[in-house]
Amino acid sequence: MQAGDPTSDRPKEKVVTLPVYEGRLDARVSALKFRVPLEIVAPAHLLFHPLTDDEPAYYEVVGQEIVRVAVRPNVAGQIHGEQIHVETENLKRFGTLIEGDASGSDGLVQPMGEAGGATIAHIESLNAGLDLFEFWKENAKSDLYSSREFEERVFRDQPKPEKTPN
Repeated sequence: MQAGDPTSDRPKEKVVTLPVYEGRLDARVSALKFRVPLEIVAPAHLLFHPLTDDEPAYYEVVGQEIVRVAVRPNVAGQIHGEQIHVETENLKRFGTLIEGDASGSDGLVQPMGEAGGATIAHIESLNAGLDLFEFWKENAKSDLYSSREFEERVFRDQPKPEKTPN
């Protein structure tokens, strides 16, 4: 899978190759159809594209087509009718997300691997009725994050899929 080019001022970029689960499309004989309630969806990770001579700095949402439900270890959601359901006590809320730096190959890979050593971005929950710009003005030039804890995600080792013959 080609992850794309890093953001920079170089005339030609390197391409990052990521491993992808191998499986034949014709081996998939059915699909699961269900809705995922917004309140159980985990936030998507980001890529930061720094300022270049031609473009302003900006953030890109990584894998917006991938819906992640954050649950506690060893918990799976249940499908009831056409909706996925997870008991409230089994949900895992993360106050951070991975922020990859799109100016280099390593940064492009970080959000996909969700591994340690990556840059993180804190999620600020705004109280009901508080405007984003009001919050920004009220907290200007203040450190809101040094005292926060970061809980690194821990993943089980996944077995390698068996290759199917062509």
